[in-house]
Amino acid sequence: MLALHSPNTVAFPLAFYAATRAGASVTTVHPLATPQEFAKQLRDSAARWIVTLSPLLAAARRAAELAGDIKEIFVCDSAPGHRSLADMLGSTAHEPVVDIDPVTDVAALPYSSGTTGTPKGVMLTHRQIATNLAQLEPAVPTGPGDRILAVLPFFHIYGLTALMNAP
Repeated sequence: MLALHSPNTVAFPLAFYAATRAGASVTTVHPLATPQEFAKQLRDSAARWIVTLSPLLAAARRAAELAGDIKEIFVCDSAPGHRSLADMLGSTAHEPVVDIDPVTDVAALPYSSGTTGTPKGVMLTHRQIATNLAQLEPAVPTGPGDRILAVLPFFHIYGLTALMNAP
């Protein structure tokens, strides 16, 4: 499980798609979450990696300390002592072949806002996300090469659906 702690940037969909393509599940963390809220989500989701931005790094580090069991914190931009997603783009490593079962493998674990109680993770499989997109087809017909304008924010469940519809 990878925790994606980022506002809406170009790196957000890159990190999300790269992680799910590699077979990981992604839990999206609100960029304004306190370290305590962040740590609770890390523990609940069993996240082992964090992707964040350097301006949010202090909160991510503190959340990792509070949660424990975090293997590595990556940054989208750059920060001393952290691997950067931007640097990985230039990698010549071969893409791993990963067997994903769209019916059972969880692609995303967004958390509810908690308006009726404690925020809860919502397990979305690859198939559930694809089915949700197929339900939009009658209202928003698309074809090969079409582009869809996504609705922000991507760190909330509604935005996640829009993100998954992006090319």
